Amino acid sequence: MASSAVSEDRSVSYTDTDGDKVRFVLNENGGLDYFENGEQVCDLKRLLSKGRTIHLEGTSAGSFASARETEVPEGKEHLVQEIFALFREAQAADEEEEESSSSEEEEPQAAPTAGISMGQARAAAARDY
Repeated sequence: MASSAVSEDRSVSYTDTDGDKVRFVLNENGGLDYFENGEQVCDLKRLLSKGRTIHLEGTSAGSFASARETEVPEGKEHLVQEIFALFREAQAADEEEEESSSSEEEEPQAAPTAGISMGQARAAAARDY
């Protein structure tokens, strides 16, 4: 049985074919972040792969480009599957959050009133006697 490359903190790390230190990690909001030599792309929205090359897009944290590309080393192809597992987990968390916020019941609205208070209604009724 193959061991999982996803660590306890829900991340996958490796050194890519260019020698860059790469890490994909689930953030505290349930999104997936990408780190490369300390630079960050937050909350990945797109993740595609072709062989060992992964194309990603998210929100840049700083001057780092929001669309990036990384290649896992030969012999570590299983990492691509582990990264996509994290991405699916992040997407599921995002969809769950959207569903819960859209399904929250709105507070019931009070029925429109006729424009007079109960006291005014009693006073009017007493006058009619």
